[in-house]
Amino acid sequence: MRFLLTMSLIFVALPVLAKDAPGGKASPALAKLAAEFLKANPKDVRVLASASPMPEEPGGGALVRVDDGADGGNPICYLLQLAGRPSSPAKVEASLKFAVCPRADQGKTSHLERVSLGRRNAWLLRLDSMRWDSMAKGGESQLYWAIATDMGDGAGLRPVFERTSTGFKSKDQPALNQQEICKAPTVAISAGEPQGASIACEVETTQGTLLKRTQTTFSYMWDGSQFAGK
Repeated sequence: MRFLLTMSLIFVALPVLAKDAPGGKASPALAKLAAEFLKANPKDVRVLASASPMPEEPGGGALVRVDDGADGGNPICYLLQLAGRPSSPAKVEASLKFAVCPRADQGKTSHLERVSLGRRNAWLLRLDSMRWDSMAKGGESQLYWAIATDMGDGAGLRPVFERTSTGFKSKDQPALNQQEICKAPTVAISAGEPQGASIACEVETTQGTLLKRTQTTFSYMWDGSQFAGK
């Protein structure tokens, strides 16, 4: 699939229009609302990050983790779209569940921003998780970037961009070590509409006893409803 550039197309990084806040600074009202909406014990709920709305919007958002051992012991993360700012939310208007979710001792790199996709606003988010593989004696990691929005097609809040990077690190078996670390995606916008997206990643692999690093940029096309790989 070819990517046609026009004179009107501007390639820009998604702007930081609504700064995120770490879960440790979440308001009691937000934590309580999240627990009530997710029907979870407040002790099992943690707000990993929150973001304020655009100036023209009434509501904010929050990344929330529920760690109650119900899903095979794995925590579950949600994006909650709020009526009202995270400091004093009125209700949860929409939610989205994710497969990648940090455990109780993780989550410090979770990130949430309210960003522009031209005429439509969206959520840019990052989640990381890691688990120990006792057989391979190493740590398996996942890094997840997503852009989520409501396209107005009746499907509700959903991802229009996703990339999950995996990695493995072991001191006992360094030949198996590999990792992909991606920066936040960038989006090309023309005439108020997305045209394409790209995400720059550093890939680490082990060749013998040497660590090799390469830079790779992955490109995506906008098909009218989501970003698809070229």
